[in-house]
Amino acid sequence: MLHVTDEAKAEIVKALDGKGDDPVVRVFVAGYGCGGASLGLTIDEHQEGDIRVDFDGCSVVMESELDVEMSGVTVDYRNSENGSGFILKPGRVQSGCGSCSCH
Repeated sequence: MLHVTDEAKAEIVKALDGKGDDPVVRVFVAGYGCGGASLGLTIDEHQEGDIRVDFDGCSVVMESELDVEMSGVTVDYRNSENGSGFILKPGRVQSGCGSCSCH
């Protein structure tokens, strides 16, 4: 299942503040490449069929078909001198597809 760090939870709560009745953060697959899925985050609403995970005042959803793909994914938040933002760490390491030289 999906994991959310304490830093990410705090930032998600801030991001969702004032965004409607029941806003959630959606984790989605933006595309696939040699290294596996490229993941993204967006503020959204809970849709029928979504898997919803509630973490200390914030809710994260994903399409039910992505349950296996998201297994072990960690949502983190980093703040450094180079910038800040959410980081999605894949749970299942991909070693490349074998059809190119990117692995």
